[in-house]
Amino acid sequence: MARSYTPQPPNRDHMVMMPIPKKLMSLAADLAHLARTVADERPSDQDAQRRAHAATTFVQEKCGLSVDTRNEKSTHSQTRYSSGSRSLHLPVEICRSIVGYVAEFDYKSKQKTLVALSRTCRLFTGLAEEHLYSDPRDLDNIRRQWLFLYSLTVEPTRAARVKSLRFLWLSDGANGQLLVDIVTSCCNARDLLIQRGNDVDEPSPISNDDMVNLGSMLCACPLLNSFHYSTLDAWDEDRYTDTAAVTDNGIVNLLSENTSLRQAMEHLSSLTLSGHPDWVLWGLFSHLSSSLTSLSLSMDSWEQGVDNPFMTLSQQCPFLERLVVENTLASTDDFERACKAWGRTLKTLDISSIEEATPWVARVMPSMIALEDLSLGRGCMVFPEDIEAIACSKSPLKVIATGDMEMTGNDVVSHELNEALVRMIEAHSSTLEILVVNETIVVDISVMRACRKANNLKTLALDLPRPPDPSDVDALLDACTNLSNVPKWFRKRTLREDEWRARRRAREIMEEEGRRAGPDDGLETLP
Repeated sequence: MARSYTPQPPNRDHMVMMPIPKKLMSLAADLAHLARTVADERPSDQDAQRRAHAATTFVQEKCGLSVDTRNEKSTHSQTRYSSGSRSLHLPVEICRSIVGYVAEFDYKSKQKTLVALSRTCRLFTGLAEEHLYSDPRDLDNIRRQWLFLYSLTVEPTRAARVKSLRFLWLSDGANGQLLVDIVTSCCNARDLLIQRGNDVDEPSPISNDDMVNLGSMLCACPLLNSFHYSTLDAWDEDRYTDTAAVTDNGIVNLLSENTSLRQAMEHLSSLTLSGHPDWVLWGLFSHLSSSLTSLSLSMDSWEQGVDNPFMTLSQQCPFLERLVVENTLASTDDFERACKAWGRTLKTLDISSIEEATPWVARVMPSMIALEDLSLGRGCMVFPEDIEAIACSKSPLKVIATGDMEMTGNDVVSHELNEALVRMIEAHSSTLEILVVNETIVVDISVMRACRKANNLKTLALDLPRPPDPSDVDALLDACTNLSNVPKWFRKRTLREDEWRARRRAREIMEEEGRRAGPDDGLETLP
């Protein structure tokens, strides 16, 4: 018989709280003492008085220390932090130009250089903070999280500048309230990335308080546009603690019962979940709205939360443009109906694996009129009628990955499939940029030759039953002027290796610049 359950607020007396390391407490106290010293030296400076009061309150409430009793460290503190008070006499216009120039650096270099500039003088501090706090570096350890909260507390205007937050949530949830305090301060944040855990061998127990804390974080961001939640932990079937109510119908998810979340999620356009975030998905599922245009799932038990989840999702989020599912789907019926419903808006369809072997692609392609990226993983069986349907589609396809195909007794695909692939390439030659034929699949040379008509082709992956003539390889060099990502065996079959190498090098440089331009999908470093 199911247990009745009434949601309760988090019990702070029984929570696992994050102990503050002594060194961190000492550092915070030193900073507060310095702020107090500056305020004493500048009694008419209202900003200095305000910062000193905020710093003192922070240390008293968070660390349980009294700043006034630490006079014996005043000389040490002043010596340690006095470098930031030096003046740098440069015109404001020059300083502004320097900061603007640095702001164009790649993400990692920009953050490090702006931090260094902000430490030189007050003018650079003010100019650099706009960029530093807009997209702060990853808060991937407790020290950074505490000091970031301290900096926001001392100078609240910094919090208003924060547009994105990326942080580590410890596997035991001990820093949950700390993260709530940070996010609550940053009400203008639009992008939120949370990584739960940092050890693939350590499970993450999920408690009532975890659900309440995550709900508080999301509700604190009324402008939230993108939410990315991932786990780096070990799977534990019994990971819910005794504070999380479990009934015969499953866990009582406080996120789904949080009525404030519906309003908080109304601007959410991108949701990415990976690892073991089932409680997050099913907690947020009913709150997803028509604003959602991108959904990426890399998790188990996707289909176990509600009946017909894809069709339900298509009704709640009718304008979806990007769908990525990296786990294995059991069947296609619900999925097919949803794809047809999204036919006018869906631009990216990336599916890794489906257990049911059926020509579902052929059934959905007539409805897909906006599709630009069709990526089918190795776990998706593709039939000749699927390829034929892609060939007949009017979608402006730029990316095609063909999944798995049946081989004949000669370890090559059938003549029927080869012909369908040729028609598919020719039909989309004006838009096709990436063509990936599963590397375990062997196709006829006619498929490779058809690629010459795809003048915009940048990436080509396929395998042939026997090495082609160099002329077939190098013909692509002339026909497809942007083609640079090709099979390794091209190097052995070309007479123009230097030209292929130059293209490959140019592509690698461009990719490296792209990686450096912004933060990674996951946290950059971990403690």
